[in-house]
Amino acid sequence: MELCPEIISDLRFRHIRFVNSEKKFCKVNKKFRELSDLLDYINKKRAQDAYYSTAKWLNPGKVTQEKKEGNYDTIFLGCDLFFDVDVKEKNICSVVKKAREDTKHVLEFINGNGWTINYIAFSGSKGFHVSVKDPVTYRSPEPKEREFEAKEFRKKIAQEVLEKKLNVDLVVLKDIRRITRIPYTHNSKSGYMCYPLQEKDLDLEVKEFLGRIPKIDYGGLSLLREMMTALRFTRKSWLEGFSSIPSADHYIGFAISSTVPGTGRHVLMLEIDPDSDTSGIIQYLKGRDILPIYSYKDHISQFVFSPVALDKGMILKILKKFGARNFNAFKKYSHNLLRVGRFYTPSFGKVAWKIECTELCCGISDKYPYSRAHMSLLNKNNAVRLCGGEEIIVRVVKIHP
Repeated sequence: MELCPEIISDLRFRHIRFVNSEKKFCKVNKKFRELSDLLDYINKKRAQDAYYSTAKWLNPGKVTQEKKEGNYDTIFLGCDLFFDVDVKEKNICSVVKKAREDTKHVLEFINGNGWTINYIAFSGSKGFHVSVKDPVTYRSPEPKEREFEAKEFRKKIAQEVLEKKLNVDLVVLKDIRRITRIPYTHNSKSGYMCYPLQEKDLDLEVKEFLGRIPKIDYGGLSLLREMMTALRFTRKSWLEGFSSIPSADHYIGFAISSTVPGTGRHVLMLEIDPDSDTSGIIQYLKGRDILPIYSYKDHISQFVFSPVALDKGMILKILKKFGARNFNAFKKYSHNLLRVGRFYTPSFGKVAWKIECTELCCGISDKYPYSRAHMSLLNKNNAVRLCGGEEIIVRVVKIHP
């Protein structure tokens, strides 16, 4: 993928923020002259989402959301005119189909005014971004008055956009302290990259268009390390029945953790009664594009799970909605475990771990990224081996219609 280094002009004067793995906003005080250096920094910080200010500031690290009276040390220099085109559609294909037509109308409006476009980009989720070089010629040398001029100009443009019934977020358009997604970074909700494109790309077939947009599945470690991290191991003495005298044998217990390695996200593991009807759960998850869906039963519970990587808030919402047995555990410990049995061995030599799960609903999610580690555990070709032991495999044995 070839970067366009000048896509964000005067990068060193931009305010930078990112969301870390704990879903907290972090301010970046360091200045960057090259986009490649900024992207390297973001990757090293394992940022979930990353943003830059549409405005330019002499001291970008000191910028706050609202300007404090008498605080001029941020020094407003100018602000790109930013058009955010969003549509409310559940399916990513429907989003692209509708939003690109709206974006074409926005481009006609921009070209009609003779403005210079910095870039057009797919936002990675709900639509498109169009950044325009600041068209304002500032009359005053005072930063406070320049800010006022920028705001008044955007109010005027917002009124014109409203009159022309263009699908543009007016709040974003008028806000000179807005931060927006950095091009070439990924949207944590969908996994798609905020990807710059040319105007002609808006005429591509939807599937071909999405095929050109880079998408990631979560996982920052090596694949083997990720898979081993997704597994949890316990080693204990085995007591036969209620005997107070332990035998010579031991066991290794296995569980799959819901945690997506290297991120603050989790895969869904919903624990219910073993005889519970799952049709309502399947319908709910399918309607929200959380696919595929698997089921696994042991002698205690039934687990409904999916390798889609979701944030903690959504996991809690789903667990609570269906009265999951593991709701309180996830709320307390911020992860769930899917038990997969105990395997006995006196010497801890060869250990075989296999579970048979049922695929309740097949499909691929266009809305959310996947956990690479958990997807690999469902693929026997990526089976993990334990120190000289046998393969560890999750096997799908049945697909429901």
